[in-house]
Amino acid sequence: MMNKKNEIAGCKRPAVFMRKYITLFLIIALISLTMAGCGKTPESAASSDGQTQSTVQASEEATTAEDQTTDAESSQEEAEAAGQNEGAAESSEEEPAEEVELFGYGLFGGNPYEGSGLAEITPEQEAAIRAMIAEMSIEEKVGQMFLARFPGAKEDGPESSAAAEEDVRTYHLGGFVLFRPDFKVDSETVIIEKLDAVQAASSIPLLLSVDEEGGDVVRVSTYFRDLAFLVPRNAYDWFGSETVISEIYERCELLSGLHLNMNLYPVCDLSSDVSDFIYYRSFSGDPDTAADYIAKVVSSMKEYHMACSLKHFPGYGNNKDTHTDLVVDERPAETFYEADFKPFMAGIAQGAETVMVSHNIVNCFDPDNPASISPEVHRILREELGFEGVILTDDLGMEGVKKYSDEDVAVMAVLAGNDMLISSDYKLQYEAVLAAVQDGRISEERLDESVYRILRMKVSMGILVVE
Repeated sequence: MMNKKNEIAGCKRPAVFMRKYITLFLIIALISLTMAGCGKTPESAASSDGQTQSTVQASEEATTAEDQTTDAESSQEEAEAAGQNEGAAESSEEEPAEEVELFGYGLFGGNPYEGSGLAEITPEQEAAIRAMIAEMSIEEKVGQMFLARFPGAKEDGPESSAAAEEDVRTYHLGGFVLFRPDFKVDSETVIIEKLDAVQAASSIPLLLSVDEEGGDVVRVSTYFRDLAFLVPRNAYDWFGSETVISEIYERCELLSGLHLNMNLYPVCDLSSDVSDFIYYRSFSGDPDTAADYIAKVVSSMKEYHMACSLKHFPGYGNNKDTHTDLVVDERPAETFYEADFKPFMAGIAQGAETVMVSHNIVNCFDPDNPASISPEVHRILREELGFEGVILTDDLGMEGVKKYSDEDVAVMAVLAGNDMLISSDYKLQYEAVLAAVQDGRISEERLDESVYRILRMKVSMGILVVE
């Protein structure tokens, strides 16, 4: 089994992908000829030309994030039209529900809202985790709450693990997030040796994570695959569900083969407008279709003991990029309950380990705070959606929360209900949270709640063994 995984992870299947792209070009050529024969308007023809140019560029440069392609909902509408009974002349309020069940739930099979939730642990494991927490120092508990940006690529080179090893020992970190520069090395062996050295330096096994979504948001496949992973939306539009499912598994095989154990993915956000910031990172604008996809991703990742993160709660919508600006979401609460929450609910039902909260200020829930530091948004996730796993912030260094000081935002994030903080400035923010515990602003009981969830996740993933 390992040989098969390594073969796929090592990209020994270029011929498969070449056939796919050749097929794509033939389809585009056929569509162009058909359009010409049907008197296609200049405006729509220009749109098709732009899509073709984007596709060629994606193939030549091994990137797909900027490709312009037909929205997944268009193909769904065509399928719906083809599948309707010829005698169904009358419309009723029941018809949309029937269509959703067929083309939403049925896309990957099954009902995405049915699932077992978080993996169970034994009573013995439960007792061992509690005993472990009782023996931990305050410093160790605070450190477990940080998913830190992996240090050293700029200073020591991507091959080095020295800075990360030192920080694991000093700050007792819960894990790291690695980015593209961290993988710019000569071979997979260098990455494996680096990550193994960091794991060996930690007394509690680390979460070693990346953002490997597809398209622009890839860290690993840029270097260790003939073609970087496709944007899931494009993969489905171009090649169908078989390719989408194949790439879900191939992501897991590639990452686990490099000794990574967490992918900050899938994107649960909905978008139907190509101008939206989140459009190419989202799978669909239809909530049930997106939910079906999310359920398949989460259940598949669990087969590899690869932790996932549903993002960006409570749903990104058509808002701007919080990496670069403060964002206010003016949509009504009904939009979230009727649409945006559905993909998250599907992932939770399938046992998603973590949910990442965005920095959007969602006026209908909390007009004063970004969602990542809003107690009300966290209450909704816990009490109304029933999520029992690990809640983590988006990176606290992003502009969406920059109006707060680095120290204050970390403390606010813990008080809001986050279990883990993604942090590029983790040294400063670790000290800020530690000081807040020492002066009573954050109780030790509050720390214990988060540390329990983190350790429970690590046990259920099989990376932490307790007796």
